[in-house]
Amino acid sequence: MCKCLVNVQMLGECANVRMCKCANGRLCTRNLSICTFTFMYSHSYLRINQAIHKRSKKRRLFAHLHILTFAHFPSYPQTQQKKATICTFAHSHICTLTKHLHINNMTAIVVFILFIVMQFVAGLGALLFSNLDKLGTDYPMDQLSVSPVATGISLLVAEGILALGLWLWYYRFEGRVRSKAETQPELLSIFKFRPLKRDVQQRPVTVFNIIYTTCCCLIIASSVSDALTHLHITAPNTVNFEGMMHNPLCLLLLCFVGPLCEELVFRVGVVRSLYRHNVPGWAAAAIGALAFALVHGNLAQGIPAFIIGFILGIAYLRTGDLRLCLPMHIANNVFAVYCTLFAAPDVLSWPGIVFYTLLASCCLYTNLYNSKE
Repeated sequence: MCKCLVNVQMLGECANVRMCKCANGRLCTRNLSICTFTFMYSHSYLRINQAIHKRSKKRRLFAHLHILTFAHFPSYPQTQQKKATICTFAHSHICTLTKHLHINNMTAIVVFILFIVMQFVAGLGALLFSNLDKLGTDYPMDQLSVSPVATGISLLVAEGILALGLWLWYYRFEGRVRSKAETQPELLSIFKFRPLKRDVQQRPVTVFNIIYTTCCCLIIASSVSDALTHLHITAPNTVNFEGMMHNPLCLLLLCFVGPLCEELVFRVGVVRSLYRHNVPGWAAAAIGALAFALVHGNLAQGIPAFIIGFILGIAYLRTGDLRLCLPMHIANNVFAVYCTLFAAPDVLSWPGIVFYTLLASCCLYTNLYNSKE
């Protein structure tokens, strides 16, 4: 007996696909008619139809992914009269995937690309200011050098401008527009803002919470660093970082402006944007942490950056603003600067690393999730 009927629209052509169940329990097609294209696939028809009737966006999404993934492997016998043609069918499902994944909302991607561009511009500025005396000469390009102080000052200017722009956009412009849109909904359409399906909720943060979570974050960061030392994973080049240590503007970049800009980019720009569009909180924090790790450019800094970035993302989602994750980020950078300028603490053994990491993780989880709302 026929189980379902699916109507698929393809480039203006209508296709009626009827699924039936044979006596042996296998799915087959009967009355498969398409004006221009025909296609053939076994198990995904029923899944697509059930997902559509249940009106579950997650089920529809997985159904479309399923049929796109396995559409090139039909299980019907080759003796069928109507052969599979998947191009138009895949095109229609790609369009549906684009709709469900909200690819039109590019906030997180745009902010991340903007951060990369500012880093590139700062690098070019540092290269220019470090070689002003060589302009107009035949000095070989491959022998140009970059001063660490020039790099730090260029990054300070670039990240300072980016942080100021993002702060004005998120907290002055967009925040005010959305708050006024509660009484004047037409403002969203005027400024091309989409209605939010959900948003981060602000929760009270005490000084004790800030100190407590910061200490836990520092213990985890130190333990991860010691683990990488045991694994002989070190940063390939620390000359620029060490060269910035004795300049006050570079210290301002490392200890305040850099963390502020990165929190506005990766926590507010990436994590919040993904969370607003129904991405699970842990997944949004993981994606933000992955992007945060990639910009560090090496494994020795990328692994701690991913772990700390994930913690900062969860802290941001739990508090709804930067009151908790920004002090944690600043403290982590200050601790790194201190270890560079002065003697680093002794490296823990593996049992100590495991013990302190688990202890700090449990304390951090207790503080973030078991506090009163």
